[in-house]
Amino acid sequence: MNDPYTILGVPKDASKMTIKSAFRRLAKQWHPDKDKDNPLYHQKFQEINEAYHLLMNEKRRKQFDTYDIQNIFRRMRRNPADAYADAQSHKSYNSYDNVASSIHTENAEIHEDSPSRDMPATKQFSALLKKREWQNRKNKTDTTLNSRKTSPAAGRDIHYSVEIPPNDAMNGTKKPVRLFNGQWVEVIIPPQTKDKQVLRLKGKGLQGENNGARGDLLMTVHVKEPDLFRVEGERVYLDVPLTLTEALEGCRIPVPTLLGPVLLSIPAGVNHGHTLRLKGKGMLTEHKVRGDFFAVVRIVMPPGADANFKKWIADWEEKHPYDVRKHFSHLV
Repeated sequence: MNDPYTILGVPKDASKMTIKSAFRRLAKQWHPDKDKDNPLYHQKFQEINEAYHLLMNEKRRKQFDTYDIQNIFRRMRRNPADAYADAQSHKSYNSYDNVASSIHTENAEIHEDSPSRDMPATKQFSALLKKREWQNRKNKTDTTLNSRKTSPAAGRDIHYSVEIPPNDAMNGTKKPVRLFNGQWVEVIIPPQTKDKQVLRLKGKGLQGENNGARGDLLMTVHVKEPDLFRVEGERVYLDVPLTLTEALEGCRIPVPTLLGPVLLSIPAGVNHGHTLRLKGKGMLTEHKVRGDFFAVVRIVMPPGADANFKKWIADWEEKHPYDVRKHFSHLV
C-alpha cells in the first residue's frame, strides 16, 4: 500500500484521535454505497481502511516509521544487495530482528523453506531476500508491494438510462446527461429510437489501469407511454373530442400527431366513434415503412345543458324520429 499518512492526510506525529477523525471523514466521502457502479470508490475505501488499521496498530506503525519497510522492499525489487545494505545499517540487531520478523509474517507467504526464526537476524533477512528475488523472477510481479508492472487494461463501461417521450423517440433529440465525474455530455438520440434501445458513447466510461483505454458509456433509452396517443404496433390512435355543432356541420381542426400538428377535416354529420385515417403518420416499422395515424371521433355533450336545450332536442326528435338500435331488433 502507499504511504498511510498521505492517504489519510495526517502528519506523521498525528494522534490516534486525529487519525480516527480523518478516517471517519474519508470513509464517509468514499463509501462504496455512494456510487456502487464506480470502482474508484471501492479502491479508495479499501486504501483508507488499510491505512487506518496500520496507523492504529502501535507496533506496525512504529515499524513503518522506523524502518520504512516499503522503501526497503522497493529497493529489493531493483537490487537486493542495496536493500540488504539498508537493513544492515541499523544499529540494533534486536530491532533488525523485529523487521525481519515483520516482513516474514506480514508480507511473505509461509512455506517450508521460509527462513527460521531461530536463525540470526542477518541470515534471516538474507534468506528472505533470496526467496523474494526468486519469487520475482518466477512471477514477474509483486502484488504485496503494489509496485508491479502490468500491461494496460481497458476501463469498465458505465451504464445510464434516460426516459424520453414518443415524439422525441420518433424525431430524434439531444439529451444532456451528467456523468459520474461531474462532467456534462450531450447525448444525441437518433430518430426512430426504440424503447430499451442502448446507445454507446465511446471513451466516456472509466479510465483503464496503467493508462489503458477508457471504457464506454452505455445509455439505455426508455420511451415512456404517451398521455394522448395509443400505440399498437405501427398504428397510432388519438381520441378527438368534438362538440355537437362541429359533428353536425363538419369542420377543420388542428390535431397533434407524433410527427407534429396537422389540420384534420371532419365531415358533416359524423358519428361518435367514427375513425379517420391519416396515412403515413404512424410509427416506423422494421422495414422502414411508416404506419398510419387514426383519429377516433368522440362527441362530447355540452356541460350544464338547461331545460330549454333539452326541450328543443326532444321537440326536434319528435318531428324527426330515427332508430339508432334497429340492428338490435332480432336479438331483443
